[in-house]
Amino acid sequence: MKKRTHIRAFTLPEVALAIGVIALGLVGVFSILPYGLTAQKDNREETIIRYEAQYWTEVLLGGGLLLEELKRVERVECQDKDVSGSFTCEFRNPFSEIPDKNKPSHTLLGRRISNTNVVYYSTGIPIIKETAKKYWPADVCGWLSRPVDFNATNPHVAGNFALVKSINGTLFDRSYGAEPEKPIGSNEGFMEREFTMGYIMRVQPLLKPSGSEIRINFYWPITEPILELINNPKVLLRDIVSASMNQAALSGGIPPKFNHHEFSFNTPLALQPALTEDQLKLRERRFLKGLAGLKAGDEVTASTQWEEFTSKRPIPYALNVKRDASGVKIDPAIPPKDLKADIFWQGSSDNPQGWLSINGLSGYRFHSVKYPGTDFEIAWADPNGQLEFWCEDLNGTYFLANRTDSGHMQYLPGKREWMDPKIPKNTDDYPWPYRINFLGYNDSWASVLNDMENIGLLIRYGNDYLLRQPLHLTIYRNFADNEKDVYKKYGYGHDDWISANSISKPQQFFLRRKVQ
Repeated sequence: MKKRTHIRAFTLPEVALAIGVIALGLVGVFSILPYGLTAQKDNREETIIRYEAQYWTEVLLGGGLLLEELKRVERVECQDKDVSGSFTCEFRNPFSEIPDKNKPSHTLLGRRISNTNVVYYSTGIPIIKETAKKYWPADVCGWLSRPVDFNATNPHVAGNFALVKSINGTLFDRSYGAEPEKPIGSNEGFMEREFTMGYIMRVQPLLKPSGSEIRINFYWPITEPILELINNPKVLLRDIVSASMNQAALSGGIPPKFNHHEFSFNTPLALQPALTEDQLKLRERRFLKGLAGLKAGDEVTASTQWEEFTSKRPIPYALNVKRDASGVKIDPAIPPKDLKADIFWQGSSDNPQGWLSINGLSGYRFHSVKYPGTDFEIAWADPNGQLEFWCEDLNGTYFLANRTDSGHMQYLPGKREWMDPKIPKNTDDYPWPYRINFLGYNDSWASVLNDMENIGLLIRYGNDYLLRQPLHLTIYRNFADNEKDVYKKYGYGHDDWISANSISKPQQFFLRRKVQ
C-alpha cells in the first residue's frame, strides 16, 4: 500500500492577498511616475531656458552683431508713439517669405498697429528683401533693446517681445517649436516640424545714470491653444502673455498658464539710439562704412579699417569727362565689376544674382586733374558705368544733377574746362582727366578727422580719435535723399520701400560704450 503524500499549495485567499499587495505597490509606483516624467521634462526645459538667458545676455551686450543663430527669431514686437498716438510694430522674420495678401507680389515683413488701424510693411524689391535678411540679427537686437517703462500696471505687458525657437532644443517639442524658415503653424505635416522648443521672450531695458539694467523674461511652453493664438492676426504676443499669466479670457477662452522665469543683469554700457544712413550725408556714410567693424570707443587711426580706408582707391585709373550739347559723359565707362554700386541691377552678366556691394561709390569725390579746385560728390553709378552727381546750385541747395539736362550743365564735371576760353569746344580737345577719391580739394586725412569730430561722429581724446558709435545698416528707417531719387529714377515708387517716410518706425537702440 502506497503512502499518500500531501503537497501544500497557495490557497485562493493567499493568492488574492498577494495580488492585492502587489497591486498596492504598483499603484504607488504608477501614481508617482507622471510626477517623475513631468519633473524630468521640467528640468530639461529649465536647463534650456537658463542656456537661453545666458545666450541672450551676451547677444544684447554685443550691440547688434550679425549672428547666424538669430534666424531662429520668428517675430519681434515693440511699442512706440508719435504725434498720432501710441502704436505697436510687429516685425516678421524675412526668411519666412510670407506673401502680402494685399499685394501678392510683395513679401510681408511686418505691420504697424494703432487701435484698429493696421499698416503693413512689405516690399517687392529684391535688394530690400535680401538686405532685410542680411541685417535681421542686428535689427532684432535693436528692437529688443528699446527702453521701456518698468512701472507699468501690468507687469507682463511692459517690454519688447519676441517669438523664438531655442538654440539648445532636443527632440522634445516636435509640434510646438518655432520655425524660423516658415511661419509658425503653416506646416500641418507632423513629421516635417522641427525638433525644438519654442518660447516667448520679453525684454525690459532701462537706462540708468551709471549704465543700464536689462530684464529678460521667458514664457513657455507653446502648446496647441497658445499656437492658435499666435496664428491669430488679431492677437499680439503681449496679449497672449498677459492673458496667460493673469488667467484672463482671450479670443474665446483662458489660455494655459505659462511657466515663467525672469533674469536680469546690469551693465555700464548705455542704451544708445541707432545711427542710420538717413541721418547722414553721403560723405559721412561713406566714412563710417569704411570703418565697419569698429565699436563705440575704438581708436580710429590705429585700426586696420582706417589703414585700408585711407590707402584704397575705388577706381585705380583716370577717367575722362566729355561734354557737348547733348550732355556729360564719363569715358571710359566704369566696368561693372568695379562699380560696386549702392543699388540693385537685374540682368547684369557680370553679376548674375543681381546684387552689388553696399559699399559703393556714393560719397566719394570726383576730382578734376587740370583744375584741382573742382570736385563733385558722387551719388551713385548707373548700370552703364556712368556716374550721377550731387551738385550745389547758386543758392547753396544740393540736388541730383541730370547729365543730359542742358540746364544742369553748369553744375556738372567739365564745367571749368567748358568755360575756359582757351579750350576750343570740339571733340578733339579731350581728355579732361578726372579721378575718384574720398579726399576733396585741399583735404588731408587730418582735416577729415577734424571734420568728423565737428559733426559728432568722432571724439578727440588727446591725439587720438575715438569712434562715437558705428553706423547701423537697416531697411527699417526713413528714406535717405539719394535713395528717394535713385528709386524714382529707375521706376520704383515709395510704396515699394518698406520704410517709406509716411510709415512710422520705432527707433532701434543698442547697448554701447558711452563715449564723451
